[in-house]
Amino acid sequence: MKDIIYNNIKLYIPERYYHNNLLDRFKENRYEKEESNIVSKFFDKQDNVLEIGSCLGYVTCLLSKKVNTVITIEANPELKDSLYFCTNNNNLHNVTFYNTYISNSNENIEFQTYDNIVAGSGDREDKEINNVRGWGHTQKIYTIEPTKLLDISNIHLVNALVLDIEGGELKFFEENKDFIQNYINKICIELHGHLMKDKNFDIKCLKILNDMKFKIIKQDGISYYLEKL
Repeated sequence: MKDIIYNNIKLYIPERYYHNNLLDRFKENRYEKEESNIVSKFFDKQDNVLEIGSCLGYVTCLLSKKVNTVITIEANPELKDSLYFCTNNNNLHNVTFYNTYISNSNENIEFQTYDNIVAGSGDREDKEINNVRGWGHTQKIYTIEPTKLLDISNIHLVNALVLDIEGGELKFFEENKDFIQNYINKICIELHGHLMKDKNFDIKCLKILNDMKFKIIKQDGISYYLEKL
């Protein structure tokens, strides 16, 4: 495990992911930059946030400083210790972390990972393409027993959603429409249609949100901030 400080936040990186591709993102101040801009501008102490796709916990830390509470979920089992260290050593007292995959299905999920830490997903259809973002044959797949969203403690207190799950966004929306309609009034989402077989992926995600009366307030690169009308 390697540790770094990025914008005064302590992050912990497993050896597998510690390489120039990731380190350059920190050096050039572009790691999670789009989501960070949205969180800093649009989230506040009235928000109780559900974050799905914690990764190293950087956005989690930003949220913790801005909002009332954060429930953060990361499926990658290799990041469990990283996020434990992150939440404890950055004193994130209002954050609850779960290492699980959210799904309403009772079937186990095949979660794919690559040496590029930001390329994992449990929902992409390109598992036969073992060269995501130039990382060659680095794919590892984990079998994960999923957790139903409504089984998460205090989930009904949530009013805001931050979603960055590398291709699992559409499935999450389809499975949790009722929850989103009843409880969520703001969403920050990073969409990954450029990585998907379905080139209409982003359009489909945004249409579901539009049908639920969410309006795009801000787009920053491939990240979007939406509020319910």
